[in-house]
Parts: sequence; structure tokens; C-alpha cells
Amino acid sequence: MVPVKFMNCRPDHLSRWLLAKNCDMDFVAGVSTSLLIIICLWDKKIFATFLQSLGLNKAISIRYLFSVAHIITLFILISPTAGRAQQFEAEGQIIYSVTVKKMGKSIQHVKHFTIDRNNSLWKIRTTEDDQGNQLSSIVSYEEVGCDGTNIFYLEQQDGQKLQGMVDLKVFQSDHFAQALGRVMEGTAPRMEPSLIYPVWLALASGPYIASLTNNRVISPLFVQDGLMPEMKLPSKWNMHNTFFLDSMTWFSEGKYQAIGNYGEPELKKYHAPYDDGFLQAVFHVTSWTNSNALSLPGIFDLIEYEPGWVVDNVTNFNIGYTVIGRVDAVRELKMFSPIPNLTTKTSITDFRYNFGVRTISYLSSSNWYSEQQITEALHRRGLVPISEKSLHDKKILVVSILLLSLIFPVAILLQKNSRHKHI
Repeated sequence: MVPVKFMNCRPDHLSRWLLAKNCDMDFVAGVSTSLLIIICLWDKKIFATFLQSLGLNKAISIRYLFSVAHIITLFILISPTAGRAQQFEAEGQIIYSVTVKKMGKSIQHVKHFTIDRNNSLWKIRTTEDDQGNQLSSIVSYEEVGCDGTNIFYLEQQDGQKLQGMVDLKVFQSDHFAQALGRVMEGTAPRMEPSLIYPVWLALASGPYIASLTNNRVISPLFVQDGLMPEMKLPSKWNMHNTFFLDSMTWFSEGKYQAIGNYGEPELKKYHAPYDDGFLQAVFHVTSWTNSNALSLPGIFDLIEYEPGWVVDNVTNFNIGYTVIGRVDAVRELKMFSPIPNLTTKTSITDFRYNFGVRTISYLSSSNWYSEQQITEALHRRGLVPISEKSLHDKKILVVSILLLSLIFPVAILLQKNSRHKHI
């Protein structure tokens, strides 16, 4: 008979203990497989029953047993950790560094970050670290959350610092907002001074990457709030597992975003030889940490490159900026909402609705307006927003009408010619 100790030794208990010792998953699966085989071979009746159930000879059964046990063990390993891998709270520090050539020195910006992740939903906050920063800021914290369809941006300003900069009557007026908010369609944040993008890239980008249908990924280039369109670049990446990114490389197509003469965003070409494209940025997780059998990024970095000038036929390539992040603590996810909480009067711009060059803005101290609230407000005013899809549909309609207007006369002309030939 199989000893009681073997019967009470569950594979998932053994697997978790080995993972806690930083053992490789394949090694854990191999050990668990060996244990399963030993149990089967310990009692001939169990092994004979196993053979009979398979309808295979002994030699084939051994190989089959190894394969099946390995798959079962991997399933046991992944199943209990899959939920935890996408449900957690974490905090740490992120440091942005840039070299200002005119000043001849490097400037650092230090922020503390927290992240709540629940599968594809997430919320990230970065807080100013006044002691570690060389530049002062009136921003108290910035928070960005994704509900699976939309992204909510919040910039909360420091009330005490604002009081020293703004007239008291203006500060206390009903129209003065101490926070700025934005709502945009999407599931990936933009690279902004909040430095939320690198944190998302390391700890929450897995579902976004899994949903991609091509190799174009949102770029790590800085953009100006909601004024510039989202920019994607050709990329290559490696996943550490199903949940976390291990590394990524972006490639420039030789163009960059800029504001045109009439205030419209446009793409401009870099000077030669950079107009043919170049390495734009690289991301790496340089260290991993384990928490409750969960492997997460421990230290990560993001480096963005910029074209330099060609001097004496030598191409100079510059580092635009460097970001280094560190995870200090990981906890179990408790209360969670992907939408940032409003604590003061906030001026919110909703970029999901627009009227050509105009968008919807409103003041709120308690909640973000739902799509239904905005739609009802627009209907009361007799306004109809122009969505990107409706603009696209209108363009298709106009082009179709133009094509028909061209084809129709040609068809009539061809018909007349055919009649003349028939006569």
C-alpha cells in the first residue's frame, strides 16, 4: 500500500514550497512528476490499474505518464497563482533622469508609486518626493486608472502651494479647480511627467500586450496631455510569463510628432540618416521578486534614445532619458476601484466626445460623469458629438458618393459606345 505520508502529500503543497525556495518551474514540475510516478510504482495494483485504464503496454505507459504528469503539474502550479498574479497591490520608487546639455548636468525626478491591479483593470498613483527632487512642483500626486475601456487621468495639485501663488478670492471662488482630470478611450496610458507609463509597463501591461493583433505598441515618447494623438511604434518583446513583460524594444520609423503652424498635430521627419528609422527605446526587467509564490518585476529600467547631429561623418546618438523603477512591497488586493477618487473641485475634460476641435469639459467635486450623464446633457442642449467612428463613416460615405459620381458618367458613355458599335 502507499504510505499515508505520500497520500497526504498534495502536489500543490510541494510545488508552492519549492517555488518559495526560488526553484525554476520546470524543476518543480519535474519533482512533482517524479513523486507521482513513485506513488504509482509503489503499489503494483495502482500501476496495473493505471495501465489497464490507458490500454497501453508498460514501455509506452511510462513515457505517457511523464508527459501527462508534467502537464497536470503545470496546471496545478498555474491555476492557483493565475488569479494572484493579476490581483495585487504594490508600491515602490521610480527615478527619472535626463541630461541637460546647456546646463551641463543631469537632473533627477523621484516619485513614489502605488499600483492596484485586478486582471486587466488597474490604477496607478505617483507622488512627489520633495526630498529627492531637484525641481519643485505644485503637483501633490497624479493617478491614472483603467476600467477596461477608458483611461481616467487625475492631477491633484497641492492646495497649500497654490494658496501662495494664487489670489485668495480666486482660490476660494466656485470656478477655481485644484485638480485636473481627463478621460480618454484606451487601455494603455501615455508617457507623461507622471511617470505612470513605466510602472504600468512593468506591472500591468500583460493584458494589453496579449490583446495586440500586430507588433505596434504604444510608444515611450512623451506626449502633451490629450492634445497629441496616441503614437504606436513597431516593437519586439519577450514575456516573463503570461502576466508580466520581461523586455521590449521600440523602433522609430524616422518621424516624430509635432504641433503644426495651425495648431494641428502632425508627423515630421528626422534629419538624415535618422529619417530611415533607428532604435527608439528599450525596456528591461533586471531583477525579479517573489511574493506568495508569485514572481513579479523587482527592478526595471526604460531608456529612450534621441537622434544627434552628424559631425565629421560620425553619427551621434544621445540618450533622451532614463527611468529606473524599484518594487519595495507587494500585498494582497483588498478594496479596489479603477477610477481615481475626486477629493477637491476638479476640471475634467472628456476626450471621448468632441465637436471638431472642441471637447467636453465640466467641474466636479465628487464623481466623474458617466457616458449616460454626458449624453443626456448633450441632448438637452441639442448637441451631437463627433466620434472618430462617425467621422470615418462620413469619409467613407463621401468617397463612395464621389466614386459613384465618377463611375456613373463613364458607365453611360460606355453604354452609348456599345450601342453605336452594335448598330
